[in-house]
Amino acid sequence: MDLNFCITCAAPLAARDDTEYVCDNGHPYWNEPRASTCVVLLDGDRVLVAERAVEPRKGSYIFPGGFLHFGEDPREGARREIREETGLSCGELTLLDVHNLRYQENEASLSIVFLAHDWQGAPAADDDAAALVWQPLDVVDGDRFAWPFPGLTDRIRGITGAGADVAHS
Repeated sequence: MDLNFCITCAAPLAARDDTEYVCDNGHPYWNEPRASTCVVLLDGDRVLVAERAVEPRKGSYIFPGGFLHFGEDPREGARREIREETGLSCGELTLLDVHNLRYQENEASLSIVFLAHDWQGAPAADDDAAALVWQPLDVVDGDRFAWPFPGLTDRIRGITGAGADVAHS
């Protein structure tokens, strides 16, 4: 995203800091994070991850998820994204954490992370997922994971006992 011109009047923008911009006519613009959701699906001590089919960070792993639509409830958005990327239907979702991630140059994502307690179906990659793979939970802390989620694996283990309390059919 190039932040060079005002979206209201097309006058040149000047950065006050990484978030706030103002044009020559005084119109403000804020480069704020876009809301996204992702879902942690566990099978014992393994987590379902998607291999990114698109940039940024094509080929790296992420939790299945994506950006919210305008006015969309985060839990409903998470369920929609899971259906689009994996073909799975999720039941109850528990909020695990929220992370402000640098998505790409001049763009951040406020990522709302949910844990799925149950789901139906067989995972099949679709939308912007090149592949879906079950990996050990520690993959989240490794170099192959697209964005850092500090402390998330410990939080997941604390809630689930490393995945023993979740089920799928």
